[in-house]
Amino acid sequence: MVLIPEQIKPYEGIYEGFLGAEKTPYTFTFIAEGNVLKGGPNANDLYKLKAIKNDEFVIEQFGINLKFDIEQKTLIFTQAGTEPKTLTKK
Repeated sequence: MVLIPEQIKPYEGIYEGFLGAEKTPYTFTFIAEGNVLKGGPNANDLYKLKAIKNDEFVIEQFGINLKFDIEQKTLIFTQAGTEPKTLTKK
């Protein structure tokens, strides 16, 4: 699925949440580059995301699924074999 820049731009930003029983703080950064969304936990090393729906992206090499809710300013982060985690846009 290919999205246009106007569809990609709203996902841009920094999302925060907590991981594990220790509630370790976690951030994920997303930037829009034309019709491509890039993201990752390190703002200096972002990965190209593949759109599978208007609000859902994957990073196939890591088994990561990202489902955005623009209105609620949230992101559901799922990685193969782990529980889904909710991150909130800063």
